[in-house]
Amino acid sequence: RRGEERRGEERRRREKTKRGREEERRRGGEDKMETKQRLEREVEHFKLEWCENERAIVAKLARSARKNAISSQTYKELRWILEAAEENDDILAVVIAGDGSTFSSGQDLKDIPSLDIRREDDEVGKCLRAIVYFNKHLVAAVNGIAVGIGVTLLLHCDHVVVGEHVVAFTPFPKIAVVPEFGTSYLLPRRLGLSRAAEMMWGRKLNGREMAEWGFANAVVKRGEEVSKALAWCRHVAEHPVALSSVLAFKRHLRRDRDVIWSAVLEELRAIDKRVEAGDVMEAVLKTRGNIAKL
Repeated sequence: RRGEERRGEERRRREKTKRGREEERRRGGEDKMETKQRLEREVEHFKLEWCENERAIVAKLARSARKNAISSQTYKELRWILEAAEENDDILAVVIAGDGSTFSSGQDLKDIPSLDIRREDDEVGKCLRAIVYFNKHLVAAVNGIAVGIGVTLLLHCDHVVVGEHVVAFTPFPKIAVVPEFGTSYLLPRRLGLSRAAEMMWGRKLNGREMAEWGFANAVVKRGEEVSKALAWCRHVAEHPVALSSVLAFKRHLRRDRDVIWSAVLEELRAIDKRVEAGDVMEAVLKTRGNIAKL
């Protein structure tokens, strides 16, 4: 009899545990759905696509009237997207792409508030930190021209796909700023000192050259960038215990993230000095809204 009582108690405990797990999964599903709906309601500068098989969120910059330039609001929304991906165990990757024919024309020079003195805790700083310390796969599908932050972002990505027609460059001297977003640390380590200097002084690269120089993992025909990026995400997702593997690989491959973040802050302070000196505003007024001048 005592044996039967123990077995009955054990059976009830297992059933209770099972019900608890089912309830947890149900609540988790509701929380994820709520997060998805909130993002889709609040995000205006991106078009979002949730890809279940690839376990990825595709975030397409959708500011075609501004050639997908990045403003303070864009930085805020990108941080929201990354934070949502971090909190969702079903998501392994975020794919950043451009809607239309442009990836990103860089900093929005008409977003005057973003030209104020930059701080670690403003929308720009919080977004840059979220990217540097993002624990999951960050993928870029570069579908068109990439300028400034549209290029330096790629140094923080774990996989980059570019169209063969793409043109990428950094106009730092033309807008009177120093290299940004950890570029002074990352670019020489990626390209070597000589090529990094060329890039910082405005050398333009096409898609093939981006792969040859070490910016990209794959070069594809126009229009195939996102599908190729999602194919990579699917490859990652197919592995057993993919989530823990992604977290572990990212931790080891990006073990210098504290150093990178220190470089980002140092660069922001240097940009502050050029803003205070009036150099940035003078350059912006000469190039404002005109990529051709860059």
